[in-house]
Amino acid sequence: MAPKITVTTIKLKIAYFVSRLFDAAFWVLPLGAIAIFSSHFDNHNRLLRATGLLFFAGILPFAILIYWLKKGKISDIDFTNKEERTAYIKVILSFWTLALIFTWALSGPRLILVLLTSAIIIGALVLIINLYWKISNHALVVTIIGFLTNILYGWDYWWFFFFLPLVFWSRLVLKKHTFLQLVAGTLLGCLLFIILRLFGY
Repeated sequence: MAPKITVTTIKLKIAYFVSRLFDAAFWVLPLGAIAIFSSHFDNHNRLLRATGLLFFAGILPFAILIYWLKKGKISDIDFTNKEERTAYIKVILSFWTLALIFTWALSGPRLILVLLTSAIIIGALVLIINLYWKISNHALVVTIIGFLTNILYGWDYWWFFFFLPLVFWSRLVLKKHTFLQLVAGTLLGCLLFIILRLFGY
């Protein structure tokens, strides 16, 4: 007998789709592309920088994520168990730190140095908070995407922030976060705006 389709079932499926669409792991590469194709890279080798970022910020963290999921070290992609998230954040921070060192050693673009430094600071704060509380990475990443895109491209994409209430809804429907955890993720994402402004962007 086919499973009965109800309004609740449809709502859960939509919420799950929205959550997967805004998974932080899947937005690392688009965030890199947003930076690399901005005017701040006009005097730099975009292919070289994109390759480096792809390897350290995209391929390595994603490979670890998939491997740990298959081995059962991570029980689900939402990191329902916050202790599992702690170990993964440490891995990501180590890769981002390597990327920062290589970018600095190769006299890379100032924007990438600032973004990697910002990512490490925000990631370290998430790590510390995660020891006690499960902050929303989904709300964090949507806020970061919104600010980064608009700061680099002249606030032509202000409408992206409209996705934030949708993400709030999806995470609440799936019971992955409380409202305060979502707000905290959003506020932490605002730190990127502050850091970029301090560096003149």
